[in-house]
Amino acid sequence: MLKRLIITDVTRMEEPWVCIFGVDEKGDAIRPTLPLPKRISEDYAKENNIRPFNEIEFDLTPQDRVKAPHLEDWLLNQEYKPKFIRKLSLDEQGDFLEKIRDKSVRDIFGAEIHDCKYVNEGEGNRSLGTIKAEDIKFVDYSLNEYKSFDYRMIFLNQGESYDLSITDLRFRNYCDYLRIHERKEFVIISGSILHELINSVVFFRIGLARPFAKKQNRCYLQISGVYAFPDYM
Repeated sequence: MLKRLIITDVTRMEEPWVCIFGVDEKGDAIRPTLPLPKRISEDYAKENNIRPFNEIEFDLTPQDRVKAPHLEDWLLNQEYKPKFIRKLSLDEQGDFLEKIRDKSVRDIFGAEIHDCKYVNEGEGNRSLGTIKAEDIKFVDYSLNEYKSFDYRMIFLNQGESYDLSITDLRFRNYCDYLRIHERKEFVIISGSILHELINSVVFFRIGLARPFAKKQNRCYLQISGVYAFPDYM
C-alpha cells in the first residue's frame, strides 16, 4: 500500500547501509525494511531524497512476523520509486517533534531499561521515540582503541545519566567533514558541537539497536537523531 512518511531518522549501520524510519499521517511509526540479507544503501536514500523532515511516499507492506521491541518494521517495495512530496519548514519541524515527543527515555519503549543502556529482546512495544534534551554534558567524537571512530553523547534525563552511541548519519557525516575537509582536531569538533547544542533547543531520537547475541540478546539504546533549533551545523 502507498504510504506517506515524514522521515524522522536516517542512521548509519555497517557502511554503506542505512536504516530509515518515519511517521505516517495517522501518527503511526514505520521502519521500511528489506527481506534479509538485503539492506537499504546510503546511495538509495540519497537518490530518493530520503532525509529527515522530508515527506516521502513509499509502497509498503506490513510484516507478519515481527519481534519486540522492533514492531515497526514494514517491507519496502523496491520496484516502486519513492516519491518526494515536500520538506517541512523549520517551524513545522519543531512543532512535529513536540507533537511526537515522549516525557522521558523510560517512557519510550514499554520495557525496563537496564543500567540506562539496554532493553531485553522480546520485551517492549516499540523501538524508537523522541525526547527534548534537558542537560547535555559531553560530546565525544574520537578514535577508539580499535582504530574506528566513536560518536557518543552523555546527557541527563529525569535525573539519570545516559552515555549513548550516535548513529544519526547526518551528525556522523558532519563530524567527519570537519575532520577531513577543515582539518579540525577531535577535541575541537566535540567541543564546538557541544557548545552549539547547549545553546539550542534540542530533540533526540532515542532508538534500540537490533539484538546483540554476544551480549545475551540485548537491544542497546542509541541516539538515532540529533535535531537542534538553531541547527548545530
